[in-house]
Amino acid sequence: MFIEDPNDLDDIERMIKFNEIAEEYGRHIAAFETAPWVTEYDLLIRAGIELPAPQELDDEALTALLWRIIENLATRNTFLYDTDHLSDRALYTKLWEEVLHEPTKDYATVLDPEEITGLGAWQHCIDMCGCEGDDLLDYWKYYADEQTRQEDAALYTDMQMPPKEPCPYDRDRFLPRSLDEKLRERGELDEWDGPDPDEHTVK
Repeated sequence: MFIEDPNDLDDIERMIKFNEIAEEYGRHIAAFETAPWVTEYDLLIRAGIELPAPQELDDEALTALLWRIIENLATRNTFLYDTDHLSDRALYTKLWEEVLHEPTKDYATVLDPEEITGLGAWQHCIDMCGCEGDDLLDYWKYYADEQTRQEDAALYTDMQMPPKEPCPYDRDRFLPRSLDEKLRERGELDEWDGPDPDEHTVK
């Protein structure tokens, strides 16, 4: 970064911040390249969390286990989004059958805990409302704004746009979020201040 006036403190502060972000970004790139591939299922089992089949759990036990899973995922900066169209049982079933078996990086083998969840750390964002078939219909029905619905209706002419409905469940606002996102919500962080999240949409 070139500074026209060495006495310009704003430019100096921007340069320092740029270098800090670049160094942190480089560390996370290196971590991605070197960390082994695992699954969230394996990591949960390693953490001592048993994962019985959904039909083996009553509603109370299933809900308690679901939140234990959500909180454990957050310790690795992995977060669920768009879950309010799913009951606790439907969400756990989808996690147990599909999502938890997707490959992910075991950053704990190459990064310190504060680097995994700290400012600018990689985020694994799992959107539980996919972009194909019935999941796309659920997205239109529960999450898409009117402009998106109109644009998609013109684009997906072979699919019928469902009527807009409120989500039947109220979970998303209680889900854990990354440090970056919390600071952005409070206006204490720019729109981008570190590596982009690793987004994963369930299909």
